[in-house]
Amino acid sequence: MRDTHVVLKLILRPIGLSLIGAALLGQTLTVAAQVVVPGTPNPVLTKTMTPSRPKIGEPARITITATNAGPVNAENVVITDPLPDNIALGSVTTSQGSIQIEHHIITVYVGTLAAGQTVTVINDVVVIREFASNTPWTNCTGLTYRDGVARLACFPYGPAYQPVSVTTPPSFLPEAGTGTSLGWMGWLVAGIICLLIAHRLRRPRSMG
Repeated sequence: MRDTHVVLKLILRPIGLSLIGAALLGQTLTVAAQVVVPGTPNPVLTKTMTPSRPKIGEPARITITATNAGPVNAENVVITDPLPDNIALGSVTTSQGSIQIEHHIITVYVGTLAAGQTVTVINDVVVIREFASNTPWTNCTGLTYRDGVARLACFPYGPAYQPVSVTTPPSFLPEAGTGTSLGWMGWLVAGIICLLIAHRLRRPRSMG
């Protein structure tokens, strides 16, 4: 038993340190990548709802806009908008591209977004119950484009009008995006847990 504790402690400690290091490095690279490089596309994503806090049974309109604020075209632009399961979708329109709806996720394949161009996606919805069970990422819309960092726009409130905290792009983004299902925050938490377990694996007291 004593040897097992020692071995586990020796294994968990470097794993924990490695996970924390990977998390911090990943966050640093993400922040660096979000700095717009001159001469590259710069999609700016926004999302609003009118009214901002609809009541049950009240129609509402979600407006999503993506504007290329960069000097060159953004290619392979995809907008992904998952709806909370307490919202019923009436219709979807887009000013450019094709629409696909599957598993309550709206995907708009925009294609090329020219410099200075704006594409608008409008979702007409109805709130069918107060609470949703698939949050918080269903309050967020994502945008990906070729060789670029994923953009994210989220409602400030969840389905029960509680603040929504966003730390990493959600896992619903297309493969072209940079989001991962775990994210740097997940790696950080996992590393801390490993270190805590290693710390608690103290050598058992000898009998007698």
